Amino acid sequence: MTPIESNKAKLLIVDDDFGKLMAIEAVLQSLDQTLVSVTSGEEALRRLLTDDFAVILLDVNMPGLDGFETAELIRRRQRSEHTPIIFLTAYADDAFAVRGYALGAVDYLLMPATPEMLRAKIGVFVDLFQKSEQVRLQAEQRVLLAQEQAARVEAERASVAKSQFLTNISHELRTPMTAIIGMTDLSLMETLPTNVREYLSAVQTNAHLLLELLNEILDLSKLEAGTLTLESAPLQLRNILGELKHTFGHRANQKGLKFEVVIDPAVPNYLIGDSLRLRQIIFNLLTNAIKFTERGRVTLDVRVESCCDREAWIRFAVIDTGIGISTIDQDRIFAPFTQVDASTTRRRDGAGLGLAISADLIRAMAGSRSVRSELGRGSEFRFTVPLLVDRRKLDDVPHAASIASSPDVLSEPSSRPPIRVLLAEDTATNQLLVRHALNKRGHQVVVAGDGRTAVDYARRGQYDVILMDLQMPDMDGFEATAAIRKLPGRQPPIIALTAHTMVGDRERCLSAGMQDYLSKPIDLRQLIAIVEQTAQVSVNLPTRIPSS
Repeated sequence: MTPIESNKAKLLIVDDDFGKLMAIEAVLQSLDQTLVSVTSGEEALRRLLTDDFAVILLDVNMPGLDGFETAELIRRRQRSEHTPIIFLTAYADDAFAVRGYALGAVDYLLMPATPEMLRAKIGVFVDLFQKSEQVRLQAEQRVLLAQEQAARVEAERASVAKSQFLTNISHELRTPMTAIIGMTDLSLMETLPTNVREYLSAVQTNAHLLLELLNEILDLSKLEAGTLTLESAPLQLRNILGELKHTFGHRANQKGLKFEVVIDPAVPNYLIGDSLRLRQIIFNLLTNAIKFTERGRVTLDVRVESCCDREAWIRFAVIDTGIGISTIDQDRIFAPFTQVDASTTRRRDGAGLGLAISADLIRAMAGSRSVRSELGRGSEFRFTVPLLVDRRKLDDVPHAASIASSPDVLSEPSSRPPIRVLLAEDTATNQLLVRHALNKRGHQVVVAGDGRTAVDYARRGQYDVILMDLQMPDMDGFEATAAIRKLPGRQPPIIALTAHTMVGDRERCLSAGMQDYLSKPIDLRQLIAIVEQTAQVSVNLPTRIPSS
Protein backbone atom coordinates (compact mmCIF):
# COMPACT_ATOMS: atom_id res chain seq x y z
CA MET A 1 0.00 0.00 0.00
CA THR A 2 1.38 3.39 -0.98
CA PRO A 3 1.42 6.36 1.47
CA ILE A 4 -1.32 8.05 -0.59
CA GLU A 5 -3.56 4.96 -0.37
CA SER A 6 -2.99 4.63 3.37
CA ASN A 7 -4.41 8.16 3.90
CA LYS A 8 -7.66 7.31 2.12
CA ALA A 9 -10.78 6.39 4.08
CA LYS A 10 -12.54 3.09 3.36
CA LEU A 11 -16.26 3.15 2.58
CA LEU A 12 -18.30 -0.07 2.87
CA ILE A 13 -21.34 -0.37 0.57
CA VAL A 14 -23.71 -3.27 1.34
CA ASP A 15 -26.55 -4.01 -1.13
CA ASP A 16 -27.80 -7.21 -2.74
CA ASP A 17 -28.63 -5.33 -5.96
CA PHE A 18 -25.47 -5.27 -8.10
CA GLY A 19 -26.88 -2.47 -10.25
CA LYS A 20 -27.43 -0.23 -7.23
CA LEU A 21 -23.89 -0.99 -6.05
CA MET A 22 -22.47 0.15 -9.38
CA ALA A 23 -24.60 3.31 -9.33
CA ILE A 24 -23.51 4.26 -5.78
CA GLU A 25 -19.85 3.57 -6.62
CA ALA A 26 -20.13 5.84 -9.67
CA VAL A 27 -21.50 8.69 -7.53
CA LEU A 28 -18.90 8.31 -4.77
CA GLN A 29 -15.92 7.84 -7.09
CA SER A 30 -15.30 11.60 -7.11
CA LEU A 31 -14.59 11.55 -3.34
CA ASP A 32 -11.33 9.72 -4.15
CA GLN A 33 -11.67 7.27 -1.28
CA THR A 34 -11.36 3.48 -1.14
CA LEU A 35 -14.72 1.86 -1.97
CA VAL A 36 -15.50 -1.68 -0.82
CA SER A 37 -18.74 -3.22 -2.15
CA VAL A 38 -20.38 -6.44 -0.89
CA THR A 39 -23.76 -8.02 -1.65
CA SER A 40 -24.78 -9.51 1.72
CA GLY A 41 -24.76 -8.85 5.45
CA GLU A 42 -22.64 -11.95 6.06
CA GLU A 43 -19.94 -10.71 3.69
CA ALA A 44 -20.04 -7.28 5.30
CA LEU A 45 -19.42 -8.82 8.74
CA ARG A 46 -16.43 -10.76 7.38
CA ARG A 47 -14.87 -7.58 5.98
CA LEU A 48 -15.38 -5.82 9.31
CA LEU A 49 -13.19 -8.44 10.98
CA THR A 50 -10.10 -7.11 9.20
CA ASP A 51 -10.88 -3.55 8.05
CA ASP A 52 -11.93 -0.27 9.63
CA PHE A 53 -14.40 1.87 7.68
CA ALA A 54 -15.22 5.56 7.80
CA VAL A 55 -18.90 4.87 7.09
CA ILE A 56 -21.15 1.94 6.13
CA LEU A 57 -23.94 2.33 3.54
CA LEU A 58 -26.31 -0.50 4.44
CA ASP A 59 -29.36 -1.58 2.43
CA VAL A 60 -32.33 -2.48 4.64
CA ASN A 61 -33.99 -5.15 2.47
CA MET A 62 -31.60 -8.03 1.72
CA PRO A 63 -31.99 -11.80 1.68
CA GLY A 64 -30.41 -13.71 4.57
CA LEU A 65 -29.34 -11.12 7.12
CA ASP A 66 -31.30 -7.96 6.42
CA GLY A 67 -29.93 -4.49 7.12
CA PHE A 68 -31.33 -4.27 10.65
CA GLU A 69 -29.93 -7.66 11.70
CA THR A 70 -26.58 -6.83 10.14
CA ALA A 71 -26.49 -3.46 11.96
CA GLU A 72 -27.28 -5.15 15.28
CA LEU A 73 -24.34 -7.57 14.83
CA ILE A 74 -22.04 -4.74 13.75
CA ARG A 75 -22.83 -2.85 16.95
CA ARG A 76 -22.06 -5.92 19.09
CA ARG A 77 -18.45 -6.01 17.90
CA GLN A 78 -16.05 -3.74 19.76
CA ARG A 79 -14.03 -2.93 16.66
CA SER A 80 -17.07 -1.65 14.74
CA GLU A 81 -19.45 -0.53 17.49
CA HIS A 82 -18.86 3.17 16.71
CA THR A 83 -18.65 2.96 12.91
CA PRO A 84 -21.31 5.28 11.37
CA ILE A 85 -24.12 3.42 9.55
CA ILE A 86 -26.39 5.04 6.96
CA PHE A 87 -29.41 2.95 6.03
CA LEU A 88 -30.51 2.86 2.39
CA THR A 89 -34.15 2.05 1.60
CA ALA A 90 -36.71 2.56 -1.12
CA TYR A 91 -39.58 2.77 1.41
CA ALA A 92 -40.55 6.06 3.05
CA ASP A 93 -41.74 4.39 6.27
CA ASP A 94 -41.23 6.15 9.61
CA ALA A 95 -41.22 2.80 11.40
CA PHE A 96 -38.14 1.78 9.41
CA ALA A 97 -36.42 5.03 10.34
CA VAL A 98 -37.23 4.66 14.05
CA ARG A 99 -35.95 1.08 14.13
CA GLY A 100 -32.80 2.08 12.25
CA TYR A 101 -31.99 4.90 14.66
CA ALA A 102 -32.70 2.58 17.59
CA LEU A 103 -30.02 0.22 16.25
CA GLY A 104 -27.47 3.04 16.13
CA ALA A 105 -27.80 4.37 12.59
CA VAL A 106 -26.63 7.94 12.09
CA ASP A 107 -28.75 8.66 9.04
CA TYR A 108 -31.42 7.28 6.78
CA LEU A 109 -31.42 7.84 3.00
CA LEU A 110 -34.42 7.31 0.77
CA MET A 111 -33.22 5.82 -2.49
CA PRO A 112 -32.69 6.83 -5.13
CA ALA A 113 -30.97 9.85 -3.55
CA THR A 114 -29.52 12.68 -5.59
CA PRO A 115 -25.75 12.37 -6.23
CA GLU A 116 -25.14 15.70 -4.47
CA MET A 117 -27.02 14.58 -1.37
CA LEU A 118 -25.20 11.21 -1.26
CA ARG A 119 -21.76 12.78 -1.70
CA ALA A 120 -22.51 15.50 0.89
CA LYS A 121 -23.60 13.05 3.59
CA ILE A 122 -20.75 10.63 2.93
CA GLY A 123 -18.22 13.49 2.74
CA VAL A 124 -19.09 14.64 6.27
CA PHE A 125 -18.34 11.22 7.74
CA VAL A 126 -15.16 10.80 5.69
CA ASP A 127 -13.92 14.14 7.02
CA LEU A 128 -14.80 13.18 10.61
CA PHE A 129 -13.06 9.82 10.22
CA GLN A 130 -9.88 11.35 8.85
CA LYS A 131 -9.75 13.96 11.61
CA SER A 132 -10.36 11.24 14.19
CA GLU A 133 -7.54 9.15 12.70
CA GLN A 134 -5.23 12.14 12.79
CA VAL A 135 -6.01 12.73 16.46
CA ARG A 136 -5.50 9.03 17.21
CA LEU A 137 -2.14 8.95 15.43
CA GLN A 138 -1.01 12.10 17.23
CA ALA A 139 -2.02 10.57 20.55
CA GLU A 140 -0.09 7.39 19.72
CA GLN A 141 2.95 9.47 18.76
CA ARG A 142 2.73 11.36 22.06
CA VAL A 143 2.57 8.05 23.93
CA LEU A 144 5.55 6.71 21.98
CA LEU A 145 7.52 9.89 22.61
CA ALA A 146 6.69 9.72 26.31
CA GLN A 147 7.74 6.07 26.42
CA GLU A 148 10.97 6.84 24.56
CA GLN A 149 11.70 9.75 26.89
CA ALA A 150 11.01 7.58 29.94
CA ALA A 151 13.25 4.84 28.54
CA ARG A 152 15.96 7.40 27.81
CA VAL A 153 15.74 8.82 31.34
CA GLU A 154 15.86 5.31 32.78
CA ALA A 155 18.86 4.43 30.60
CA GLU A 156 20.64 7.61 31.68
CA ARG A 157 19.81 6.85 35.31
CA ALA A 158 21.18 3.32 34.89
CA SER A 159 24.27 4.68 33.17
CA VAL A 160 24.89 7.14 36.01
CA ALA A 161 24.38 4.37 38.56
CA LYS A 162 26.75 2.08 36.69
CA SER A 163 29.30 4.85 36.35
CA GLN A 164 29.05 5.63 40.06
CA PHE A 165 29.42 1.95 40.90
CA LEU A 166 32.52 1.69 38.71
CA THR A 167 33.94 4.81 40.35
CA ASN A 168 33.39 3.41 43.83
CA ILE A 169 34.62 -0.10 43.06
CA SER A 170 37.66 1.32 41.29
CA HIS A 171 38.53 3.34 44.39
CA GLU A 172 37.91 0.41 46.75
CA LEU A 173 40.11 -1.93 44.70
CA ARG A 174 42.94 0.44 43.82
CA THR A 175 43.45 1.86 47.31
CA PRO A 176 44.50 -1.44 48.95
CA MET A 177 46.50 -2.37 45.85
CA THR A 178 48.52 0.81 46.37
CA ALA A 179 49.47 -0.40 49.84
CA ILE A 180 50.27 -3.96 48.76
CA ILE A 181 52.45 -3.02 45.79
CA GLY A 182 54.04 0.04 47.36
CA MET A 183 54.96 -1.59 50.65
CA THR A 184 56.36 -4.59 48.81
CA ASP A 185 58.51 -2.31 46.64
CA LEU A 186 59.81 -0.49 49.72
CA SER A 187 60.49 -3.73 51.58
CA LEU A 188 62.53 -5.11 48.69
CA MET A 189 64.82 -2.09 48.97
CA GLU A 190 65.86 -3.23 52.46
CA THR A 191 68.53 -5.77 53.39
CA LEU A 192 66.58 -9.02 53.73
CA PRO A 193 67.24 -12.73 54.23
CA THR A 194 67.20 -14.61 50.93
CA ASN A 195 64.02 -16.56 51.68
CA VAL A 196 62.14 -13.41 52.76
CA ARG A 197 63.24 -11.64 49.57
CA GLU A 198 61.91 -14.59 47.54
CA TYR A 199 58.58 -14.43 49.37
CA LEU A 200 58.24 -10.69 48.79
CA SER A 201 59.27 -11.02 45.15
CA ALA A 202 56.47 -13.56 44.68
CA VAL A 203 54.03 -11.15 46.36
CA GLN A 204 55.24 -8.34 44.09
CA THR A 205 54.86 -10.40 40.91
CA ASN A 206 51.37 -11.64 41.77
CA ALA A 207 50.23 -8.24 43.00
CA HIS A 208 51.08 -6.78 39.60
CA LEU A 209 49.25 -9.66 37.88
CA LEU A 210 46.20 -8.97 40.05
CA LEU A 211 46.42 -5.26 39.27
CA GLU A 212 46.53 -5.95 35.53
CA LEU A 213 43.45 -8.17 35.83
CA LEU A 214 41.55 -5.58 37.89
CA ASN A 215 42.43 -2.86 35.39
CA GLU A 216 41.27 -5.00 32.48
CA ILE A 217 37.95 -5.88 34.12
CA LEU A 218 37.28 -2.27 35.09
CA ASP A 219 38.24 -0.99 31.64
CA LEU A 220 36.02 -3.55 29.92
CA SER A 221 33.14 -2.55 32.19
CA LYS A 222 33.73 1.13 31.41
CA LEU A 223 33.84 0.44 27.68
CA GLU A 224 30.58 -1.53 27.84
CA ALA A 225 28.95 1.14 30.00
CA GLY A 226 30.12 3.90 27.68
CA THR A 227 31.81 5.72 30.55
CA LEU A 228 35.32 5.61 29.09
CA THR A 229 36.31 8.56 26.94
CA LEU A 230 39.59 9.67 25.43
CA GLU A 231 41.54 12.68 26.62
CA SER A 232 43.39 15.13 24.44
CA ALA A 233 46.44 16.44 26.26
CA PRO A 234 50.13 17.10 25.50
CA LEU A 235 52.34 14.02 25.74
CA GLN A 236 56.00 13.20 25.17
CA LEU A 237 56.10 9.93 23.28
CA ARG A 238 59.72 9.09 24.04
CA ASN A 239 59.09 9.44 27.77
CA ILE A 240 56.23 6.94 27.49
CA LEU A 241 58.37 4.54 25.49
CA GLY A 242 61.21 4.96 27.97
CA GLU A 243 58.98 3.97 30.88
CA LEU A 244 57.74 0.93 28.96
CA LYS A 245 61.30 -0.03 28.06
CA HIS A 246 62.26 -0.02 31.73
CA THR A 247 59.19 -2.02 32.82
CA PHE A 248 59.36 -4.68 30.13
CA GLY A 249 63.13 -4.81 30.00
CA HIS A 250 63.01 -6.10 33.56
CA ARG A 251 60.29 -8.64 32.74
CA ALA A 252 62.11 -9.86 29.65
CA ASN A 253 65.35 -10.19 31.59
CA GLN A 254 63.61 -12.40 34.16
CA LYS A 255 62.63 -14.80 31.34
CA GLY A 256 66.01 -14.65 29.61
CA LEU A 257 64.60 -12.74 26.63
CA LYS A 258 66.12 -9.85 24.72
CA PHE A 259 63.93 -6.75 24.64
CA GLU A 260 64.49 -3.65 22.56
CA VAL A 261 62.63 -0.51 21.57
CA VAL A 262 63.33 0.84 18.08
CA ILE A 263 62.16 4.40 17.38
CA ASP A 264 62.30 5.97 13.94
CA PRO A 265 64.07 9.36 14.31
CA ALA A 266 61.26 10.90 12.26
CA VAL A 267 58.71 10.11 14.99
CA PRO A 268 57.64 13.40 16.65
CA ASN A 269 58.12 13.49 20.40
CA TYR A 270 55.69 16.26 21.28
CA LEU A 271 52.17 15.10 20.50
CA ILE A 272 48.62 15.58 21.74
CA GLY A 273 46.45 12.61 22.63
CA ASP A 274 45.49 10.24 25.43
CA SER A 275 48.82 9.11 26.88
CA LEU A 276 47.17 6.78 29.41
CA ARG A 277 45.26 4.81 26.77
CA LEU A 278 48.14 4.80 24.30
CA ARG A 279 50.39 3.42 27.02
CA GLN A 280 47.72 0.87 27.91
CA ILE A 281 47.48 -0.49 24.36
CA ILE A 282 51.25 -0.90 24.06
CA PHE A 283 51.39 -2.33 27.59
CA ASN A 284 48.80 -5.00 26.75
CA LEU A 285 50.56 -6.01 23.54
CA LEU A 286 53.98 -6.20 25.22
CA THR A 287 52.52 -8.16 28.14
CA ASN A 288 51.15 -10.77 25.74
CA ALA A 289 54.36 -10.88 23.72
CA ILE A 290 56.56 -11.59 26.74
CA LYS A 291 54.00 -13.95 28.26
CA PHE A 292 53.87 -16.15 25.14
CA THR A 293 57.57 -16.03 24.27
CA GLU A 294 59.88 -18.58 25.91
CA ARG A 295 63.09 -17.81 24.01
CA GLY A 296 64.40 -15.23 21.61
CA ARG A 297 63.35 -11.59 21.63
CA VAL A 298 60.52 -9.09 21.82
CA THR A 299 60.76 -5.82 19.90
CA LEU A 300 58.68 -2.65 20.04
CA ASP A 301 59.11 -0.83 16.72
CA VAL A 302 57.72 2.71 16.37
CA ARG A 303 57.56 4.48 13.01
CA VAL A 304 55.77 7.31 11.20
CA GLU A 305 53.35 6.22 8.49
CA SER A 306 52.45 9.75 7.48
CA CYS A 307 52.88 13.19 8.97
CA CYS A 308 51.78 16.73 8.24
CA ASP A 309 51.99 20.00 10.13
CA ARG A 310 49.11 19.16 12.43
CA GLU A 311 48.76 15.37 12.54
CA ALA A 312 50.99 12.31 12.57
CA TRP A 313 49.93 8.71 11.98
CA ILE A 314 52.21 6.65 14.23
CA ARG A 315 52.60 2.91 13.69
CA PHE A 316 53.46 0.72 16.66
CA ALA A 317 54.54 -2.87 16.05
CA VAL A 318 55.18 -5.49 18.75
CA ILE A 319 57.20 -8.37 17.30
CA ASP A 320 58.03 -11.57 19.16
CA THR A 321 59.52 -15.01 18.55
CA GLY A 322 56.86 -16.73 20.62
CA ILE A 323 54.42 -19.60 20.11
CA GLY A 324 52.50 -17.89 17.28
CA ILE A 325 48.80 -17.97 16.41
CA SER A 326 46.99 -19.97 13.74
CA THR A 327 45.19 -18.12 10.94
CA ILE A 328 41.82 -19.33 12.23
CA ASP A 329 42.44 -17.88 15.70
CA GLN A 330 43.83 -14.51 14.62
CA ASP A 331 40.42 -12.80 14.57
CA ARG A 332 39.00 -14.68 17.53
CA ILE A 333 41.67 -13.51 19.97
CA PHE A 334 40.27 -9.96 19.95
CA ALA A 335 37.00 -11.12 21.57
CA PRO A 336 36.67 -10.65 25.36
CA PHE A 337 37.65 -13.58 27.61
CA THR A 338 39.15 -15.42 24.63
CA GLN A 339 42.48 -17.17 24.40
CA VAL A 340 43.76 -19.52 21.72
CA ASP A 341 43.69 -22.49 24.08
CA ALA A 342 41.85 -22.74 27.38
CA SER A 343 44.90 -24.39 28.89
CA THR A 344 46.85 -21.21 28.13
CA THR A 345 45.02 -19.42 30.94
CA ARG A 346 46.27 -21.94 33.46
CA ARG A 347 49.84 -22.12 32.14
CA ARG A 348 50.47 -18.44 31.50
CA ASP A 349 47.89 -16.54 33.59
CA GLY A 350 45.44 -14.00 32.20
CA ALA A 351 41.73 -13.64 31.50
CA GLY A 352 41.91 -12.90 27.79
CA LEU A 353 40.83 -9.27 28.13
CA GLY A 354 43.92 -7.30 27.09
CA LEU A 355 43.57 -7.68 23.32
CA ALA A 356 39.81 -7.04 23.40
CA ILE A 357 40.30 -3.81 25.35
CA SER A 358 43.19 -2.76 23.10
CA ALA A 359 41.08 -3.34 19.99
CA ASP A 360 38.26 -1.19 21.42
CA LEU A 361 40.69 1.57 22.38
CA ILE A 362 42.33 1.56 18.94
CA ARG A 363 38.89 1.81 17.35
CA ALA A 364 37.96 4.68 19.70
CA MET A 365 41.17 6.49 18.67
CA ALA A 366 40.17 6.17 14.97
CA GLY A 367 43.09 3.83 14.38
CA SER A 368 43.57 0.47 12.71
CA ARG A 369 45.12 -2.82 13.78
CA SER A 370 46.48 -5.97 12.17
CA VAL A 371 48.20 -9.18 13.16
CA ARG A 372 50.61 -11.43 11.30
CA SER A 373 51.54 -14.71 12.89
CA GLU A 374 52.62 -18.27 12.24
CA LEU A 375 52.47 -21.16 14.67
CA GLY A 376 55.86 -21.78 16.19
CA ARG A 377 57.42 -18.76 14.43
CA GLY A 378 56.15 -15.80 16.44
CA SER A 379 53.75 -12.90 15.92
CA GLU A 380 53.63 -9.25 14.93
CA PHE A 381 50.83 -7.07 16.28
CA ARG A 382 50.55 -3.67 14.62
CA PHE A 383 48.35 -0.70 15.27
CA THR A 384 48.34 2.77 13.77
CA VAL A 385 46.72 5.79 15.42
CA PRO A 386 46.50 9.49 14.51
CA LEU A 387 47.96 11.92 17.05
CA LEU A 388 48.03 15.70 16.83
CA VAL A 389 51.48 17.26 16.59
CA ASP A 390 52.13 19.67 19.48
CA ARG A 391 53.79 22.65 17.84
CA ARG A 392 54.42 24.42 21.14
CA LYS A 393 57.44 22.12 21.70
CA LEU A 394 57.78 22.57 25.44
CA ASP A 395 61.29 22.10 26.84
CA ASP A 396 61.96 18.54 27.87
CA VAL A 397 62.91 17.71 31.44
CA PRO A 398 65.37 14.81 31.10
CA HIS A 399 65.72 14.58 34.87
CA ALA A 400 62.17 13.19 35.18
CA ALA A 401 62.73 10.51 32.55
CA SER A 402 65.97 9.39 34.19
CA ILE A 403 64.30 9.19 37.60
CA ALA A 404 61.36 7.10 36.35
CA SER A 405 63.67 4.55 34.73
CA SER A 406 66.29 4.38 37.49
CA PRO A 407 66.25 1.08 39.42
CA ASP A 408 67.78 2.75 42.51
CA VAL A 409 65.35 5.66 42.73
CA LEU A 410 63.62 4.13 45.77
CA SER A 411 66.82 3.66 47.76
CA GLU A 412 69.08 6.53 46.69
CA PRO A 413 68.81 10.07 48.08
CA SER A 414 68.16 12.79 45.54
CA SER A 415 71.09 14.94 44.45
CA ARG A 416 68.78 17.95 44.39
CA PRO A 417 67.68 20.21 47.27
CA PRO A 418 65.02 18.73 49.58
CA ILE A 419 61.42 19.34 48.58
CA ARG A 420 58.76 20.23 51.15
CA VAL A 421 55.64 18.20 50.34
CA LEU A 422 52.15 18.41 51.83
CA LEU A 423 50.37 15.05 51.53
CA ALA A 424 46.56 15.09 51.89
CA GLU A 425 45.57 11.42 52.26
CA ASP A 426 43.13 9.73 54.63
CA THR A 427 44.42 6.15 54.33
CA ALA A 428 47.12 5.45 56.93
CA THR A 429 48.89 2.85 54.79
CA ASN A 430 49.15 5.21 51.84
CA GLN A 431 50.41 7.98 54.14
CA LEU A 432 53.17 5.67 55.34
CA LEU A 433 54.01 4.54 51.80
CA VAL A 434 54.33 8.00 50.26
CA ARG A 435 56.11 9.46 53.27
CA HIS A 436 58.73 6.70 53.34
CA ALA A 437 59.32 6.83 49.58
CA LEU A 438 59.87 10.60 49.57
CA ASN A 439 61.83 10.57 52.83
CA LYS A 440 64.29 8.12 51.28
CA ARG A 441 64.93 10.74 48.59
CA GLY A 442 65.64 13.30 51.30
CA HIS A 443 62.37 15.19 50.98
CA GLN A 444 60.17 16.45 53.83
CA VAL A 445 56.56 15.27 54.01
CA VAL A 446 53.80 16.78 56.14
CA VAL A 447 50.67 14.61 56.33
CA ALA A 448 47.07 15.87 56.52
CA GLY A 449 44.40 13.23 57.12
CA ASP A 450 41.56 15.10 55.40
CA GLY A 451 40.91 18.01 53.08
CA ARG A 452 40.04 20.53 55.77
CA THR A 453 43.30 19.87 57.61
CA ALA A 454 45.20 20.17 54.32
CA VAL A 455 43.70 23.63 53.72
CA ASP A 456 44.68 24.67 57.25
CA TYR A 457 48.27 23.43 56.76
CA ALA A 458 48.50 25.19 53.39
CA ARG A 459 47.32 28.42 55.02
CA ARG A 460 49.95 28.24 57.79
CA GLY A 461 52.94 26.78 55.91
CA GLN A 462 54.95 26.96 52.69
CA TYR A 463 55.13 23.87 50.46
CA ASP A 464 56.85 23.16 47.16
CA VAL A 465 54.28 20.53 46.08
CA ILE A 466 50.92 19.36 47.41
CA LEU A 467 49.79 15.75 46.84
CA MET A 468 45.99 15.70 47.06
CA ASP A 469 43.87 12.56 47.41
CA LEU A 470 40.50 13.17 45.75
CA GLN A 471 38.25 11.06 47.98
CA MET A 472 38.54 12.06 51.64
CA PRO A 473 36.10 12.56 54.52
CA ASP A 474 34.83 15.96 55.67
CA MET A 475 36.25 17.79 52.61
CA ASP A 476 37.26 16.01 49.40
CA GLY A 477 40.26 16.83 47.22
CA PHE A 478 38.34 19.04 44.80
CA GLU A 479 36.89 21.18 47.59
CA ALA A 480 40.26 21.39 49.34
CA THR A 481 42.01 22.47 46.13
CA ALA A 482 39.40 25.16 45.49
CA ALA A 483 39.88 26.46 49.05
CA ILE A 484 43.70 26.46 48.72
CA ARG A 485 43.50 28.34 45.43
CA LYS A 486 41.64 31.12 47.26
CA LEU A 487 44.41 31.56 49.82
CA PRO A 488 46.65 34.65 49.49
CA GLY A 489 50.34 34.37 48.76
CA ARG A 490 52.40 31.85 46.83
CA GLN A 491 50.40 29.09 45.16
CA PRO A 492 52.14 25.68 45.12
CA PRO A 493 51.40 23.14 42.37
CA ILE A 494 48.88 20.47 43.34
CA ILE A 495 49.08 16.88 42.07
CA ALA A 496 45.94 14.75 42.43
CA LEU A 497 46.09 11.18 43.72
CA THR A 498 43.05 9.36 42.37
CA ALA A 499 41.80 5.81 42.42
CA HIS A 500 38.93 6.70 40.09
CA THR A 501 40.46 6.92 36.58
CA MET A 502 36.97 7.57 35.24
CA VAL A 503 35.56 9.76 32.48
CA GLY A 504 36.43 13.42 32.98
CA ASP A 505 38.72 12.91 35.99
CA ARG A 506 41.63 14.71 34.38
CA GLU A 507 39.44 17.60 33.20
CA ARG A 508 37.92 17.97 36.67
CA CYS A 509 41.38 18.00 38.24
CA LEU A 510 42.68 20.67 35.88
CA SER A 511 39.56 22.83 36.13
CA ALA A 512 39.76 22.60 39.94
CA GLY A 513 43.24 24.14 39.84
CA MET A 514 45.48 21.07 39.90
CA GLN A 515 48.52 20.72 37.67
CA ASP A 516 48.68 16.94 37.23
CA TYR A 517 47.34 13.68 38.61
CA LEU A 518 48.54 10.17 39.45
CA SER A 519 46.35 7.08 39.32
CA LYS A 520 46.33 4.57 42.14
CA PRO A 521 47.91 2.12 42.76
CA ILE A 522 50.74 4.64 42.93
CA ASP A 523 53.91 3.72 41.08
CA LEU A 524 56.54 5.01 43.51
CA ARG A 525 59.08 5.71 40.76
CA GLN A 526 56.49 7.70 38.86
CA LEU A 527 55.48 9.50 42.06
CA ILE A 528 59.07 10.54 42.79
CA ALA A 529 59.61 11.54 39.15
CA ILE A 530 56.56 13.78 38.97
CA VAL A 531 57.15 15.37 42.39
CA GLU A 532 60.79 16.19 41.60
CA GLN A 533 59.99 17.28 38.04
CA THR A 534 57.18 19.56 39.26
CA ALA A 535 59.42 21.11 41.88
CA GLN A 536 62.32 21.45 39.39
CA VAL A 537 60.41 23.35 36.72
CA SER A 538 58.53 25.36 39.39
CA VAL A 539 55.06 24.97 37.95
CA ASN A 540 53.79 27.53 40.44
CA LEU A 541 50.67 29.58 39.96
CA PRO A 542 50.90 33.36 40.26
CA THR A 543 50.87 34.77 43.79
CA ARG A 544 47.31 35.55 44.86
CA ILE A 545 46.72 39.01 46.30
CA PRO A 546 43.84 39.08 48.82
CA SER A 547 40.98 41.35 47.86
CA SER A 548 40.49 44.41 50.01
